[in-house]
Amino acid sequence: MVKSVFGVLCAAVVTAAAGSALAQEVDIQKAVYCQALAQQFGDSIKTAKADDAVKTAATDQAKQGDQACNQHNYDAGMNQLRQALQQVGLKPIR
Repeated sequence: MVKSVFGVLCAAVVTAAAGSALAQEVDIQKAVYCQALAQQFGDSIKTAKADDAVKTAATDQAKQGDQACNQHNYDAGMNQLRQALQQVGLKPIR
């Protein structure tokens, strides 16, 4: 009985560790993508063909997206960064 309980606990620990490693890998990929979108925005905003008011609004949205990414809310951050790029007529990188 003790061996079976120990076996179940070991299996649970191994499964949790594998799930955690996978989640961490996904987070790293999302973090890198967030950074790439933020870099694209920063590199392109000055030469984007958009009105100054649109550029200002897009810059504010990009800042919010960057903050969300820095707080590990990658999905929200990526969405905001993509929208900021699209506001100034740019196609977000994939």
